[in-house]
Amino acid sequence: MLKKIKNKIIKEIILTLLKVRIFKNKFFNKIFTQLLNFSGENMYYLKQKDKEMILNRIRDIKNANNNISFNLDDDLIKISREIKETGICSDLSVNVNEDDVKEVIDYFEKKHFYDSHTPHKENKKNFGDKPSGAYISYDNNTQLNCTPLLKLCLNDQIIKIAYSYLGCMPRLFSVNTFKTFPNQKAFTHGFHRDLDDFLWLTVFVYWTDTFENDGAFEQIKYTHCENKELQQIRNQKFNGINYDKFYNDTMGYTDKSYDEFTRLFGKKNILRVYGKRGKVVAADTAGLHRGTSVKNNRLVTWIRYGVTGSRQKNYSYEKKVDLNSRNKIIFNQSKFKNVLEDIL
Repeated sequence: MLKKIKNKIIKEIILTLLKVRIFKNKFFNKIFTQLLNFSGENMYYLKQKDKEMILNRIRDIKNANNNISFNLDDDLIKISREIKETGICSDLSVNVNEDDVKEVIDYFEKKHFYDSHTPHKENKKNFGDKPSGAYISYDNNTQLNCTPLLKLCLNDQIIKIAYSYLGCMPRLFSVNTFKTFPNQKAFTHGFHRDLDDFLWLTVFVYWTDTFENDGAFEQIKYTHCENKELQQIRNQKFNGINYDKFYNDTMGYTDKSYDEFTRLFGKKNILRVYGKRGKVVAADTAGLHRGTSVKNNRLVTWIRYGVTGSRQKNYSYEKKVDLNSRNKIIFNQSKFKNVLEDIL
């Protein structure tokens, strides 16, 4: 109870100070950043206009302290624009070769795992143990000591796309490699929104082949933010409710059927994404999305880049990752190593 009261007070202080434009120098920027760190995840439930005000201040602070210049080519700008407009780009121009795919698959086949969609300490299993549910996952230390995966987290093209989409230097706050098994009920197979930051970009990497009816990912276009297309849908199918109410009412994991989602949003707007192993997809998963059932084991990684440390840091029991000597060299040589400062 006291924590909720504290978070509410901090929220009101932040919004009041921003509205009177008091954050104009380094001293007040530090106060703003500290308040934000102590504010709790209820900040993500603010009205969109308030979130935008906070987001713009975060961008100003981060860009003022950024010493890396970004040169975006036409292809990367096009990808970023597509994500901004629809919420998803179903095929990034990122090269993941067959040797990398094989190395990743072999690597994770020989590691301890967690008997859950994301790692929880109590669910840790030894290599060779039999999983009991729909998923297994791996901790950060295991993941980031996989060389092809670490290289993807630091990939020049991916970080440039994230920078363009977020409007500032991204921070990697979550990486999760997980395997989905057939003939199991999985909770992520209902449409839902993620709620991780004020703005973030999720990059998916398919390490195994996926097909239209075997492990495809679906996202409902235009549901990630306020836009003309969504306004039209709200007017026609949701009695014209405002964006903030629509966003909260459609947070997800409801009892609505797939047919009901199709009726509400239109079949043409439900994008089903699948492809050969090595495929890379980027989406703003604040938009309504879901996984689908698999007929064969599916191995996928998500990499999430945001503008703050995200609420996800509160759920990780791993404080820092200890890289092997090979990956330390790769990390230290990257000009984007600060992107991983929350994990490494």
